[in-house]
Amino acid sequence: MVSKALAKYVRSLHQRKYRQRHAAFLVEGAKSVLELLSSGLEIEHLLATPAFAGQLPPTPGLPVQLATEDELTQLGTLQTNAAA
Repeated sequence: MVSKALAKYVRSLHQRKYRQRHAAFLVEGAKSVLELLSSGLEIEHLLATPAFAGQLPPTPGLPVQLATEDELTQLGTLQTNAAA
């Protein structure tokens, strides 16, 4: 379950001015998330379904928050996101 505060924060990142203000950006989709994990960039929040979270490589300190597919659909901008 994603908190209301986190959901509001994620939705704010859809707009450029908030991405700049928070110095953060969204990464959506299974392939992009896996590439991000190998990039070495700091990950502030990782929202994933339990199934996808189980497929992630073990990464110490990774801030994984479980979410339902419906929550991810509401928070995301992708039209199709079958893997996450």
